[in-house]
Amino acid sequence: VWLTGSTYAQQWDDVRGLIFLTIPLLCLARLFAQQLDVMTLGDDVSRSLGLSLERMRGIASTIAVSLCAIAVATVGTISFV
Repeated sequence: VWLTGSTYAQQWDDVRGLIFLTIPLLCLARLFAQQLDVMTLGDDVSRSLGLSLERMRGIASTIAVSLCAIAVATVGTISFV
């Protein structure tokens, strides 16, 4: 269990902690959803539409890393293989 992570010993207090951390991050991600969709069109099109790619990549990476860190801190490492 230590090497693969588990939700076995988690309590409702852990869920409450997750909610208070993940809800604001998910709302923040929702605010940037349209800009992230524009980024899928490519660098040149995104820049021509006035999007700062470096800034958006930094914001998206920070949100994604934070959400993953919260999950791993609560449950432990999750083995997918």
